Amino acid sequence: MRVSRLFGIGDLFLVVLVVLAFVFSLRFIGQTRPFPTSVLVLSSGKENPPLALSKDNILDITGPLGNTRIEIVSGSVHVVDSPCPQKLCVKAGWIRNSGEWIVCVPNRIYVQIRGADIRRLDGVTQ
Repeated sequence: MRVSRLFGIGDLFLVVLVVLAFVFSLRFIGQTRPFPTSVLVLSSGKENPPLALSKDNILDITGPLGNTRIEIVSGSVHVVDSPCPQKLCVKAGWIRNSGEWIVCVPNRIYVQIRGADIRRLDGVTQ
């Protein structure tokens, strides 16, 4: 009489995969990004006043090579045009999450989305 094994190789592979997924997901528990609220723009290391993401806006920032045009639409930001040769900042596309950034190195322009910390307490009970 032949006794069958309780677990096959496929079952073992599935258990290892689930355990690895669980361990990997533990790294992200409690890590949330702040809610995006404003745009920080630096030009040649000088900070401009932050701009609200909630208001659509187009602004021209002057750098050593000329003007870089930045557009804010519906809570997202992108570089429309820049005088830099490779236009990597334009090709970066839209950013919309806190901490994301676009930089134009030749024109010394830095754009970053900033946010409010959403992990604050919203109330305390006794």
